[in-house]
This record gives sequence, structure tokens and C-alpha cells, in this order.
Amino acid sequence: MLPVAAAVSRSSLRRWALTALAAATLGLSACGGGDRSVEYKPTAMLAFGDEHSALTDLTVGTSSPQTVRGVTWAVDGVVGTDSRVCLPSATCDVAGDNLADVVFQQSTPPISRYEPLNDEDSPRSIVLIEEGTASASNNPSVAIGDPLKRRTVLTYSCSGNNWVQQVANRFGLGFSTLNGCASDGTGAQNFAAPEKKVADVINDLQAQRGQMRGGVLVTVMVGQHDILEQYELVKTAGFTNDAIVAAEGVLRARGLALATAIKSVTDTDAKVILVKTPNLKRSPFAVTETRGEVLDRLSEALNQAVYINPEISRLGRSIAGVDTDEVALANTTTSGYTNEMAACEPSLLFNPADNTLITEIDDMPRVCSTFTLKADINPSAYVWATPRHLGPGAHSYIGSVAFNRAANQF
Repeated sequence: MLPVAAAVSRSSLRRWALTALAAATLGLSACGGGDRSVEYKPTAMLAFGDEHSALTDLTVGTSSPQTVRGVTWAVDGVVGTDSRVCLPSATCDVAGDNLADVVFQQSTPPISRYEPLNDEDSPRSIVLIEEGTASASNNPSVAIGDPLKRRTVLTYSCSGNNWVQQVANRFGLGFSTLNGCASDGTGAQNFAAPEKKVADVINDLQAQRGQMRGGVLVTVMVGQHDILEQYELVKTAGFTNDAIVAAEGVLRARGLALATAIKSVTDTDAKVILVKTPNLKRSPFAVTETRGEVLDRLSEALNQAVYINPEISRLGRSIAGVDTDEVALANTTTSGYTNEMAACEPSLLFNPADNTLITEIDDMPRVCSTFTLKADINPSAYVWATPRHLGPGAHSYIGSVAFNRAANQF
């Protein structure tokens, strides 16, 4: 799902060992019972939530900008081709600019920029320019230490990076509309967007109610920004227990409201995949903040209200739950997952619109790809892509469990 050409990957060819994660046994017991007479296969899918489910348009450059559709806030799969090492004065646009017998060494810290390719035959391809020097040379025109640049064409894969894409594709559907990749399948629509909260998703569910009916699969994953909002209030209050209790009360109320909205969806005969908001206790963000226990309490306050809810749990033939604790709280030393660390390398995350380094956490995963990962890692095992956004391991787990539960339970 996340292809990369090893011959031109960043750091010459950093090892990309993405392997399919075997779905772990889901801790949440299945609700409902009895035999199904027909195999479940939705005719349409509607995805709701925050950036963990979202697709977006990626704009590259300011003059003659190029737009790449269907980019995720997960780790996007990128294939690198047509890599050339050139003198700084060369355009690098033609093969003749390529310097043979020269080893390129990227600058430290990295200096990179993105440029539009604007090739009608390659609408999902852009150009990466990296600055560096010659670390070895058998070329008489280049000495060791001379400045160089490397130009690589990056092509984004169309689907499979985000858990909702995985579910849609496995049911024969795709997000070719509403910010999706034009070459993806049809029948799925994505209404998720960065930083949406519970109230936003409740409004979205109501706004799209007319599309909900038998045969429609609805996915919901939201709550992280509600938790983070309340965490900041608790932090401002000095992490007093009174502040934490008050925040828990707010989050429980929002969770109950979301549960009511999801119950209402099932009244239309649509089926729902409900994904538990990832507990931030073992996220890299929690490690930095040293307040994992507070984030745990806030995460659980929201999740217990919506996920462990009698009105939800009794609807086992209409709602399938995915318990993300199996991966978000996994122990690194025994589970095979890498937790408490992010897969994306912050020094490589440049905004493709203006080529400034991204420092805002919530904007980081938009540009994280197989070319911007930390060196020598197995990203398929990483729970987190950024300090508080899920990585390939988590998306693979959620997508696999969500599909299997929907296929077997509905």
C-alpha cells in the first residue's frame, strides 16, 4: 500500500520494509448473534471524522501551482523515479544534466523544496529538490565537497494509506469524489476533515442523513481534538484534580451526544463502523508532555461514554466497533509495535506550497510520506506517524479489523 522505489529513496535508499500487519485479536467482543443469510457488501460508504479519516488536496508551489488530490493525513505512499544529481546552476530537467560517477550527500540539516511537475500524464507526480554536496566523485568536473542538488520525481499512490481507504477498497468502493484520487474507485464519499470535533461530526451526520439507507456503510472516528482541547484547559489550570474532573464531565457529555447521533444513523438502516478514539497515553505527545495519565483519563472519559454504551452495544447487527487500544496502548517490547515514537522525521517535513519547515503538529501528517520517514525504520510497525497522529501500523490494524468485523457482523 505504501510503495517506494528503493533505488531513489531518501537517504539513498533507506530501507522501506512495509509488510502487511496481521490483525491482532480484537479485545471488544462481538455484539449480536445468529447466522447471516447473505454476505454483506455495501453499495456505498460515507466516512466521517477528523484527519485520521480525511483526504485532502495538496498544493505544490505558488506560481503555476499544482494540485494533487487524495492525499491523506497518514503516511502517504510515494514512488521516486527519474532521480538526477546536478550542479546547482543546472535545471536538472533533462537527463543530460545528470552527473555520472558522483555520490550525493544531503545537507545537514536537510534543505529541500518541492516544485510542480504539471505533467498532464502524471497528475499525482511532483518534483523534490534536495541540496547537498559530493561525498565521492569520479567525475573530473566535480570535487569532493562541491555543492550539488538532487532532483527526484515523486508520485503519490492513489489509495490504501488511510484506514477508510482500506475498508472502501476491500469492499470494491473508492473515494474518487470529494478530494479523492481521480483514479480510485467510486461509491465512497469522505466528509472527514482536519481538527473536526464531536459536534462537527454530529452536524455532518445530520447533514448527510438523506444519503443514509440500507446498503450504506458509515464510518465514524472522532474525538481526539475534543480530548486535546480539554487537556489544554487542564494544563492551564495547573493539572488540578478539579480541572481534570471537570474536563472528564465535558468529554462524557460529548461522548453521549455522539452515541445518540450514531444510534440515529442506524434508524436509517445504514450500518456503522465506530472506531474508538485512540488513547493518547502512550503517544509521543504524551511522552513529551509527561502527562500520559491525564491524557489516559480524558481519553477514557470520552470513549466510555460513546463506545461502552448500552445503546450502542446492543446494536451488534448495525454497529461494529474497533477497539484501538489493542494498538494505541500496545507495549513496544512485547507486541511487535513501536510505540511512544513517531515515524515521520520533523526535519524533512516541508510545506510544498512555500517550502517552509512545518512545525505545527496537526499539519505534519499531510506531508509525511515514505520519503520523509526517519532513517532505517520499519514503518509498518509504527503506531504513530507524528506525535499524535496514527502511523502505518495503526492504520493497517484499524482497516483490517474494521473490514473483517463489518464483513462478519453485518
